[in-house]
Amino acid sequence: MFPIRQANVEDLPFIIRIDLEDEGTTASMAGNKSAEELDEHRKSMASFLASAEKGAFLCDAPFSHHPIGLMMFRIRNRDLVPEYSILRQIDRSLFPDQGQLVEVFRLWVDRNYRKRGIATLLKRRLEQEAKRRGVPVIYSYTEAANIAVIQMNQKLEYNEVWRGPIWDGVVRVAFVKHL
Repeated sequence: MFPIRQANVEDLPFIIRIDLEDEGTTASMAGNKSAEELDEHRKSMASFLASAEKGAFLCDAPFSHHPIGLMMFRIRNRDLVPEYSILRQIDRSLFPDQGQLVEVFRLWVDRNYRKRGIATLLKRRLEQEAKRRGVPVIYSYTEAANIAVIQMNQKLEYNEVWRGPIWDGVVRVAFVKHL
């Protein structure tokens, strides 16, 4: 079995690397970044380990402390995101009156461990966390080209609520699950 654990400060270099690699997206963040940009990114990623409104889970390879899966999330209020956000384009009635939701920020699985249910384990762990925190909705999106991710969301009973380009012309698919 693949153990899931809460990420901690010792995992920060790994989290930074995975987020910068931006694997699975059309427009990657990888590339030449200034020292200032890298420092800002480090602070942003560290907030997932320190903020009560964010979190991260890791899946470790069996019998090791080597991460092979990562789930990063944040609690948001749909009504407080900027107007240009895709969340504001999705039917308001799909969200609770107070607007609170858990947003999947990053879901990554090592390519050597894909198709083994690790992403499903991480999503299920996120659902448990959302319930524990009393947040009734999970919001997630992926590029339309990520067929495996779309199929996983459908299998886990996430409902497709939006499809189209966001900020860069790449078509994305948004999902919502009510817990």
